[in-house]
Amino acid sequence: MMWRRGIIWVLVLTFLVAMAVPYLAHWREPRYQGKRISQWLDRLNSTNMEEGETVRTEEGEALRKIGPAGLPWILRRLQSRDSRLKLKLEELAYKQSVVQFRFNYAEDARRKAVLAFRILGPEARGAVPELSEMLNDPELSSDAGEALAGIGREGVPALIGGLTNLDWRVRAAVLPPLSALGTNAEPALPVIIAALEDTIPEVRLGAFRTLGSAGQNQPELVLPVLIEKFHSGDAAMRRYSLAALARFGTNHMAEVMPVLLEGLADQDGFVQSACIGFVAHYKSQAMAAVPKLSEIMVSDPQKCSSAASALREILGADGMAHIMKGFAEEPSPNHTQFGLVMKSFQREVRDATVVPEVLALIGDKDERVRVLAIFSLGIICKSPETVVPRLTECLALPDQRTRCAAAEALGCFGETAKSAIPALLEIIKQERESGQAHPKGIGYLATELETEEATFKRRYGLRIPEDDTDSKSGAPNAASSGASFEWALKRIETESAKQPWLRFDRSPE
Repeated sequence: MMWRRGIIWVLVLTFLVAMAVPYLAHWREPRYQGKRISQWLDRLNSTNMEEGETVRTEEGEALRKIGPAGLPWILRRLQSRDSRLKLKLEELAYKQSVVQFRFNYAEDARRKAVLAFRILGPEARGAVPELSEMLNDPELSSDAGEALAGIGREGVPALIGGLTNLDWRVRAAVLPPLSALGTNAEPALPVIIAALEDTIPEVRLGAFRTLGSAGQNQPELVLPVLIEKFHSGDAAMRRYSLAALARFGTNHMAEVMPVLLEGLADQDGFVQSACIGFVAHYKSQAMAAVPKLSEIMVSDPQKCSSAASALREILGADGMAHIMKGFAEEPSPNHTQFGLVMKSFQREVRDATVVPEVLALIGDKDERVRVLAIFSLGIICKSPETVVPRLTECLALPDQRTRCAAAEALGCFGETAKSAIPALLEIIKQERESGQAHPKGIGYLATELETEEATFKRRYGLRIPEDDTDSKSGAPNAASSGASFEWALKRIETESAKQPWLRFDRSPE
């Protein structure tokens, strides 16, 4: 009987101690303005780290005032883990919808602890030894590495040690923090360069990225290594090398640009795409890349839009004219790629840059450039208050191809181009009276005629026989008289502006 009472008392005392420990720990916590440090940590928003926002003044000030005295509690947060029981309960909770549970995740607690280290900065140097030990734990190494980076230069030796860890997960985890330190991580350059030869792809990629940021003040050491890796590695190695080289900016164009030009001619599509983006970043300093970019624009449907955008960045105000002439000079222009390029410029219309550049080209002395510029206005289909009057003026030009292109572009604007109706009616009347044939190579760019045309034809007294349209697509036939003008008139009368009404995936009859 006595031993049973003893067991009960032991259990009661164990329970009381377990309940009292948290309260005793809270009682010992450092405070600021009456709140414990754990309460201040709870108020931190871990999304500040991803979104680049500044920490709220109140929480940041509280942690700075508490200072190094709060490190034991911050480190405790950094060591948080989710138990198997908790993860199992979470899994079960998601399988029902009657009761909603809210779980506090260890990952969120660790992220808040990392943010606290960033706030404290060098004042948290006393935690470096314990953080160095945490680096050896693959589950905690990433957060421990970021905490060391938050401390600053004092954390670099520990991160260097992590790069020689036998566990590749630890080696990969310490590279992003070193990269975040920028040139403060210069002491780690020899070890980072050695990591370029790591057998694990994730570690190699992290080493390239880190080298591009940590080696900014040591180009004489880093650039030869990156260039050598570009020439000796596989496609993935070339991509990594280029990304790091591009970080060295305009001060080292003599070394970087020849490599970028090689990348533009690379057989690997990903390498080529990466180079297109990099040369665009250098703007007018990348003039040497213009010929190759022009070739890619007219020959590669996958990269034509990005190449054209890069040309605009490099050539500035002359970019759009270069693009138009690039397509116009092709013996057989690829209208599909041209359409893709123009569509890619739609997002820039809000900046009021594309439309004025294209409008300036509709008066070009080269007929092919004029026609492509007019088609572009129809594809972009923006700023009708500016574009419609200019297109209407083109209807009066003597060049028939230009007039037809203007009509079809006006059709893209729908009812917003109603001011062009009188001019279209006059052209239709004149062409019907003269019997002038519709030139080849224009009508195929219109998508289709509507099937219900009785009201439309009665209103304007038009007759469009069945042989005036393509039996397969319904588009105006290339040989039908006035088809482009009648199609444009119908679109303006019956539709709101819809983009794009022109298509570029068919060839002329």
